[in-house]
Amino acid sequence: MKRLWFISLLAACVCSASQDGGAHYVGPETCALCHQDIAAKQKQTAMANTWQGSFAPWLPASFRASVGDDFTYEIKREGETLKNVVEFPAGTKLSLPISIAMGGRRHGLGFLLPVTQIDGIPLARPTLVQARYAWSQEKAKLLLAPGCAAAKPQSLESALGLVLSPTFEARCLSCHGQPSRLGSGNNGGVHCESCHGPGSQHLVAIGHGNPKEGIINPKRLSADDSMAICARCHVGLARFSDPSPDDLLVANQVRAIQSSECFLQSRTGFPCTLCHDPHTDSAALDTRAISACLGCHSGKTNLHAAICPVNAATGCIGCHMPSVEMGPLHLVDHLIRVHPEQQIHAANLGSGLGTQIRPISEYLRLIATKTAESAVSARERVGKGESFYKVARETSVDPTADIGGYLGRKMLAQLSADLSGEAGRLAYGEISPVVQSGARWVVLQRLPRDFRWDAEQLQSQAEDFAARGDARAAIEKAQQALMVYPQFLRAIRFIGIAFAQSGNAKKAAAVLGTATRLYPQDPSAAFALASTLDLLDDKAAASEAYRRTILLDADSPPAYANLGMIAYSSADWQSAIATFRQGLQIDPLSAELNYDLSLALSRSGETAAASQALSLARRLDPGLVESREARK
Repeated sequence: MKRLWFISLLAACVCSASQDGGAHYVGPETCALCHQDIAAKQKQTAMANTWQGSFAPWLPASFRASVGDDFTYEIKREGETLKNVVEFPAGTKLSLPISIAMGGRRHGLGFLLPVTQIDGIPLARPTLVQARYAWSQEKAKLLLAPGCAAAKPQSLESALGLVLSPTFEARCLSCHGQPSRLGSGNNGGVHCESCHGPGSQHLVAIGHGNPKEGIINPKRLSADDSMAICARCHVGLARFSDPSPDDLLVANQVRAIQSSECFLQSRTGFPCTLCHDPHTDSAALDTRAISACLGCHSGKTNLHAAICPVNAATGCIGCHMPSVEMGPLHLVDHLIRVHPEQQIHAANLGSGLGTQIRPISEYLRLIATKTAESAVSARERVGKGESFYKVARETSVDPTADIGGYLGRKMLAQLSADLSGEAGRLAYGEISPVVQSGARWVVLQRLPRDFRWDAEQLQSQAEDFAARGDARAAIEKAQQALMVYPQFLRAIRFIGIAFAQSGNAKKAAAVLGTATRLYPQDPSAAFALASTLDLLDDKAAASEAYRRTILLDADSPPAYANLGMIAYSSADWQSAIATFRQGLQIDPLSAELNYDLSLALSRSGETAAASQALSLARRLDPGLVESREARK
């Protein structure tokens, strides 16, 4: 009977595909007709069950969990639905239905709340809000959800959780397998066609006797193309021009892997499926991953990469890809590296453990002089303990002298033959002999393996000083971080903002201008520069920089707010109104944007709409409205 049904379905799919000329999804149930064993295994995975709908059937009928910070939160089941209840300090309660629960037993269950109005006042658009707390099945309690600040909520928006912008919402629902979309089937989740693509043309090919055609098979793809499939969901949403490891933890595994030295030095890279089998959550994952590590990092391998001096045969994942807990999430750090913070000291430092592979690229810095004697003197100074950064600034004639001779990551094949050969022999932190390169005499250094980590520790100290109100010490510490890593965006941006906050907006603009030149695609640098130009009252340049920010990151409500206020200050009410409304399409629960919109509407004579926007802003954040009204 099943066979006859399948033949009928196949005929229908062949007919449909022939008529519309394009591929379409057939659903996991259809795939399971031929691929029964794989489909049955995959159906049990966390990916397949990441969509729990509005009911989350595995939660018990009596489910009720609560947590208190400055507010009291409760998630409870009422019949066939789940509800999120927030009790405010004054005793009032806001109860919202949970329209979507997503996640699972391992990573926790997140909740999306539909919000269309506040106290009868409609929002600029209906929105989904990620609830402030998620359920951890493992710890049997509610934990702060990813992206939600631990600080006391100052507005209704932050009390509820995190508003999903239209872009984020579409990505979130798609990657978690919204039912009846992208092959997720009637019950939702990530299934066969999420990775293998629409199956209709595969059915057509089967009907024509070509069972291997019409479908994406990652095994037949290059490593990069295979990773691109995973990157549809595992590459994050935010843009990071100079990411720290923490930036790449949540749903950014592909970018993390691609930033790892293992990937960068492997020539062809390696696909996610080298370690992962997407058809199972097998406990054999670590064994598979360790085998991948030992494929390069083993004495049994011809021309091996560096062999671990701590444990050369096992334990790779726990040391080099440790797990990190973030609220209910269990995250594996996919930026493969040595972790200095673990303070694991190697007992075995014998010979033969170093890499036998010439690196493709290295982080380098150099000192270039016009005479051999000057280069020898500079090298001797560094050898006696002086900072390479300082010596380069004082002696190098290279254009990089101002930033301590920092060249950044360089492909060795693109260097001159004499420098490439010398760089290829350097170990981490090692300094070359003096090398003649054309008319110059050069000293190269391969930067220490942990130089970025060292810079991050200094920058963290800078931020601690800033939190304690010591701006001078904060800037000095951030400048020390830049001596270690001269293109450290977080430190450059920090120094610029610190100068602006201390009243030196002109110097801040110069620093942040450097940040945008180094990282022209970074929205955070563009926004910081725009804000500083705004302080300098350069409205034209500030407007251009805010527009640049929005171009780089359309999901930036502060950029819309500030750009709109520039138009407002110029009495261009209609432009201000249009800009504020654009921002409210991103975040309709923004008290600031609603308040600013009320000002512009009032100025343009739209008193009823202005009153409604003001009332909404007051409900969202009465403190903000009171403060802004007092400044009028």
